[in-house]
Amino acid sequence: MVDLHLKGSFADLLFQYCFARTLAERWGYTLRSAPLAFFPNTRRALPGKELKCPHRKWSGDWPFDETRRQPIDESELQVPPNCRLELNGTFRRSELFAERGEAIRQDWFAVSDVPSLRPFGELAICVDHGASAHARLQAREIIALARAVPHTKLSLFTSDPWHPDFENLGPLQPELIVLDGWRSLVEIGAFQKVGISRSHFFWWAAFLGRAREIYLPQNLPDHPSNPVLHPYPGNVAYRDERFIYNWLPPQEVLAS
Repeated sequence: MVDLHLKGSFADLLFQYCFARTLAERWGYTLRSAPLAFFPNTRRALPGKELKCPHRKWSGDWPFDETRRQPIDESELQVPPNCRLELNGTFRRSELFAERGEAIRQDWFAVSDVPSLRPFGELAICVDHGASAHARLQAREIIALARAVPHTKLSLFTSDPWHPDFENLGPLQPELIVLDGWRSLVEIGAFQKVGISRSHFFWWAAFLGRAREIYLPQNLPDHPSNPVLHPYPGNVAYRDERFIYNWLPPQEVLAS
């Protein structure tokens, strides 16, 4: 049995569920988890093998085995542990569930309240989600992305339309879409071109949506690229043909 204890932000819950369900399906184990709000398919039971004991507990991002007091080895993710496994961590392991990307979008986290698909020429840039200054896209980044990506209309998703950065966007004249929470995730999903800030929430909005091109933030000397999804043993890029990591032209530098 895989016994998942959900905790943290909305985005964290999605990572935790995907991590737990991927392992449960891989091992043929029962998954015990509370359902996730807005995703009715997570209410369905996942049948499988149930073991009440022995018992082990994993925590952290890269799983740390609380029972043995050491990080787990990569090979342990492949082989059934022959025990009841309790998961009580964040588990931002996007590369682990990459193989189940379509199942996640079409089944696990499928939604019925879907807006009409936006034309391919429209570009959405997700600026902030009630996040810290570190996670927010700066004006220079918005301008660079808008210049690099061909588009006919620019929309900026923000929870703070009065931020002074919006006064420094020059001739872009974007549409500001002021939404937060679930509704913003749904609306972002209608765009086929999406640029995201350093936000796990926006990572999920783009991943679950219908985008054909997803532009990740650049790694600046004073503003590192995030979201960092796998801090141990290395920051490996999520492998998805829609994800574009190096969109900045070689001759262009984002000045501080």
